[in-house]
Amino acid sequence: DIFACSGEGLRRFWVTDRRNPEEFATTVIQQDAADAATPQNLCLFEDGKGRMTFTRTLAAGSSTEREIVPGAPQAIIWARGPGETDLTSRHATRGEVSLDLTDVSGGVSEVKVTGQWTLWLHLLLMAPAWGLILPLGAAIANRTKGVEGAPKGAWFKLHTTLQRVGWVLQLLGLIFAIVHCDKYSVHFNSSHTILGLVIVIIGTLQPLNAAFRPHPPEGGWPDGKPFARLAFEIWHKGVGWAAVVLGMFNVIVGALLAKSLDFDDATWVVPLVLGCIGIASFVLFFVLGVVSPNNALYKALTGANKAQSTETA
Repeated sequence: DIFACSGEGLRRFWVTDRRNPEEFATTVIQQDAADAATPQNLCLFEDGKGRMTFTRTLAAGSSTEREIVPGAPQAIIWARGPGETDLTSRHATRGEVSLDLTDVSGGVSEVKVTGQWTLWLHLLLMAPAWGLILPLGAAIANRTKGVEGAPKGAWFKLHTTLQRVGWVLQLLGLIFAIVHCDKYSVHFNSSHTILGLVIVIIGTLQPLNAAFRPHPPEGGWPDGKPFARLAFEIWHKGVGWAAVVLGMFNVIVGALLAKSLDFDDATWVVPLVLGCIGIASFVLFFVLGVVSPNNALYKALTGANKAQSTETA
């Protein structure tokens, strides 16, 4: 049951579906300012401020209305802008408050939205996937190939293991994002969702293009790498790293988006903290390899210490 100011005056909607409000038949409440002392059904905008005044019964008149209980806080969802009478664009400011409509002397208390289970699963899958696991797998491929004493292909096993785990997590995260938008929100209504889809598509294609890469012959290519191998490396590394960087960035953007949508603190703080911890860990791991290519951590991960111990024995 929604009251909204429009170019036609104050309008009343009964929302039954997520569609353009202009497609719905609605009740237009006529403006009546005959009695200035008790204005009713007014929709006025003055000096950048809006005032909406209407009357309705406390009791629910039908199944489309909610009862207003005297003395009890009532949940009120409000939204404003971007224009004074635009009902089709995304509102510039919005929120939810709790207010006793029969005694406004107590003021209003802001109500935060609790994250739905689909949103929680999305953020708990995407934050570790793109905030740590996939970036760490890329860093291992970039930094640990030349660790002294490491068994042949040790870095590759680590790289593929992490990427497989991250690959599955980000696909599950996408599925729950789709379910969430279909059930509680709308699809592709922010830069986070659009960028996220592009990132997931790139991430999903990475193991597929790797499966078809040209393998070098024993002893390497005598005349240098062929075009197909060069093309694979440019795509797999260049586009892959772009997805990694954008993925980390988008984890933070998603957390801040949840904050801007007035979700409760847990819903946006948890993914923000997970993302920041993951990104910081990735940066430290990468920088460690730049400063000390044969550090103890890299040797332990690649099994270099174990291999050296075996040779010594």
